[in-house]
Amino acid sequence: MSRIRCISVLIATVLFSAGTARASATHLRLDSPGSSADSFSGMEGTSIPGQGEFVLGFGGGVRAKPWGEEEIRSSEVDHLISLDMSMLIGVMASSGVSVNLSYVALQEGGKDVSSYGLGDSMLKFHLRILDNRNGGPGLCLMSELGFPSGSPSDRLGSGMWSTTPWLVADFKLLSIQLAANVGVRFYSPGRGEGVSGSDFLWKIGLKVPVVTDILVPYVYFAGDSGLAGDMKNAILGDLGNKFTLSDEISLDFFGGMALLSGSNAPQWRAGVALRWQPLIGDLDEDGVAGSKDKCPYLPEDLDGFEDDDGCPDPDNDRDGVPDEDDACPNEAGDGDDGCPIAKTAAGPEAKDGR
Repeated sequence: MSRIRCISVLIATVLFSAGTARASATHLRLDSPGSSADSFSGMEGTSIPGQGEFVLGFGGGVRAKPWGEEEIRSSEVDHLISLDMSMLIGVMASSGVSVNLSYVALQEGGKDVSSYGLGDSMLKFHLRILDNRNGGPGLCLMSELGFPSGSPSDRLGSGMWSTTPWLVADFKLLSIQLAANVGVRFYSPGRGEGVSGSDFLWKIGLKVPVVTDILVPYVYFAGDSGLAGDMKNAILGDLGNKFTLSDEISLDFFGGMALLSGSNAPQWRAGVALRWQPLIGDLDEDGVAGSKDKCPYLPEDLDGFEDDDGCPDPDNDRDGVPDEDDACPNEAGDGDDGCPIAKTAAGPEAKDGR
């Protein structure tokens, strides 16, 4: 029943916001950071921490011409350095709430443009529909509320509230992740200068490990298309690498540029993101939780052999005979039944007590 209520809230939010859709030329960033542990660059993933657990993220970056086209007043900003913080908290097994805060540490440009302060903030509600903790396709609904916490006069924010319903999907195969986010952002009336209709937003990314935990490159694209009015289409492209520093901490380095310099894409950008998930929980429900589980997405086969590491051991003695067909599963053998030939010749009473 709780899942039905969450879906109803998402639908109601979209319908309410659609009635008052307006947007300013200066608004929420195209490259807002993701909150989940499997996020990369600006991509949002489908994973949600367990109930009461959390993912804490910190990031920062520099962007040149952060607001895109020259004719927009906000593009008087030549470069911008920002710091980001996100926190995703698991509320139930399949739902969570996250907050994203952005602080502009330095913003400079022509005509005496110089400012710093809090940018626009976001509150997100996550509802996982399809779970892919053990691989395969994943699906999540996300509702994002944008708060006008940044000053429009200082070019730090939009001066308007916004609502964005998102469809978040990904597919995982081993450590490979293909992800896509699609959403429509609706704006309430505000103090911004130019007026345009709602924005259609999309993101797509691919992460492929080359060297486990060290060289895990990814490519990321994001687009912002004004559905009406004077907003101009924009596309941002990124290349990055995700390092796994420990079972709980990951570090991203990324950089990119505008492939289509519209109203909300920086000319170029570079950044870093650090994510910490201190309590992973028992994602694969095998009884081994947290950082003790070296295979958090693969359930342990509880057969009395190295059950504490959380990884399945289909061939305990590594003799090439699967445990289910091995008459001596914990002793390497050279016989067809997985036992040493000497034991096979001695008879069944010598085979691991069988």
